[in-house]
Amino acid sequence: MKALFISQQKDKWELFTNLFNAHFSKIVLRPASAIPELVESLSTESDIGPIIIDTYIEIDILDFMVAINDLVGERPVIFFGSHSKLKQKVTDELFNSHQDNAFIYDPINKQQFIDAITPSVDWKTQENFEDSLVELSLDDFLPMKIKNFYYFDSFPYDVYLQITPKKFVKLIAKDTKYSHSMVQSYVKKKVKYFHVAKEDQLQFLEETILSLSRSLKNKNVPLKNTINTQIFSASIIHQYVRIVGISETLRMFVNILMDSTFHVFKKTQELTSILKEFETNEDTVGFGTLAIMTAYVSDVMLHKMGWNSSLTRKKVMLASLLLDSTLTNDDLLYIDDQNSKEFEQLDEEDQQALLNHPKAAGIIATQFTKFPDTDFLIIHHHESPDGKGYPYGLLPHKATEINCVMIVAYQFSLRILKKGYTLTNAMLVLKELNETHNFSNYKNPYKALELIFKQKL
Repeated sequence: MKALFISQQKDKWELFTNLFNAHFSKIVLRPASAIPELVESLSTESDIGPIIIDTYIEIDILDFMVAINDLVGERPVIFFGSHSKLKQKVTDELFNSHQDNAFIYDPINKQQFIDAITPSVDWKTQENFEDSLVELSLDDFLPMKIKNFYYFDSFPYDVYLQITPKKFVKLIAKDTKYSHSMVQSYVKKKVKYFHVAKEDQLQFLEETILSLSRSLKNKNVPLKNTINTQIFSASIIHQYVRIVGISETLRMFVNILMDSTFHVFKKTQELTSILKEFETNEDTVGFGTLAIMTAYVSDVMLHKMGWNSSLTRKKVMLASLLLDSTLTNDDLLYIDDQNSKEFEQLDEEDQQALLNHPKAAGIIATQFTKFPDTDFLIIHHHESPDGKGYPYGLLPHKATEINCVMIVAYQFSLRILKKGYTLTNAMLVLKELNETHNFSNYKNPYKALELIFKQKL
């Protein structure tokens, strides 16, 4: 935003420049000393907010006001001068021509300066907001999880915030840098999605998959960077299957992501080293984070159990990636018990989304024909040894051992994400699982997981 100071006094120009720098540092002050300069500024500068007229100027104030109204319409103006000069130059009718007009008295009081300028700034901010509102059909947009924007500092397409069912405001202009603190401010306001034009988001997904594929193939980057890239990749897979479905592009991308996770474990040989690199900040954790952690935990459990078949490992890895792919609301992340108070407090739409998502994700998995029966791993991932899970209430002796690997890995990952990873927290989670998952067909998977961490004590 810019401000315009109309004056013929050099010392007053310097004074106002210093005041703006001190109290409105993001506003750039522009000078004007005559009508032609005022006209040029208002004609060429699109973001002028406060307009201050120095009443010591020798030109008639009314001439300036007429020029302002002719060029930009009625707007607030701030009049500067001594009490006597203001009384002489600014009539009551002129002062009352806009509700946000104000006086700044000479000599200037700091607080009075702030109080006089602020309404004009607010007025211009509101005008900019209203001008940026566009009325568009929701059918033209696709929602994009707000947490995805933590992975960028600029975006290749215009990004919109939905204000009403039909009105959107452009929040981020194409290829314009934005701050993560801005994203966080909307997360704190419980905003879950920004919106991108449908055709732009489809192109974004395709381009992002290509970019992430190159990153995942690069083996010479720090482990934390690789983990973050894998998490973002899982989030992109979830978006892609919901918006586009399954394509050859996606199948290739999933294979690249699986190869990347296998490479990390082969290189580190330690699950504990991998888990340390996961961030558990609630603002950034989502289903993509859970998918990648479950993928690592389940793969290491298979290794401990001696199940080293490449096909088995890939089935479990694919299942981990797709488990929660149809869920869009990250607030549901830690609600996995249909008998809990948290579940009862959800609205009907979220309840149905939770109850239906294992079968919905299982259907998606059937389209990966090279990995048969992966859908059964996904369908049963919310089953529980007490027979109170969903969707089938599967009893422990009915669950296959590989199903139990998936369920134990998922439960461990879910609880570690909530607590944050430390060896102490891992042992606390194991103690919880020991009471619920250490019997029948769950026993061997639990023992494999326990062994991973007991070796570190």
